[in-house]
Amino acid sequence: MRIPHELPDEFPDEAALITRHIKTNYPFRRLTSRYDEVNRQIYRIESEEEPTTDEVLERLKKERLKLKRAWLRKALLQDGHGDQHHR
Repeated sequence: MRIPHELPDEFPDEAALITRHIKTNYPFRRLTSRYDEVNRQIYRIESEEEPTTDEVLERLKKERLKLKRAWLRKALLQDGHGDQHHR
């Protein structure tokens, strides 16, 4: 089963960075885990495995976006890229 919007798919150029930070940085790993949890819940809802309301789905999508932005900010700062913008 392929789940859309997994972080390695969202940032394919950062795959090594993702792996390195997940292995060595607990706050980064925790943020990644929360993103994955929300993303997979969205997938279950959209694939009709888990019923919910449109409001809940929209809230989860906004949270996923917020987590993705936080993740990218943390990844770039920790890798010394400062304020570079990706996607």
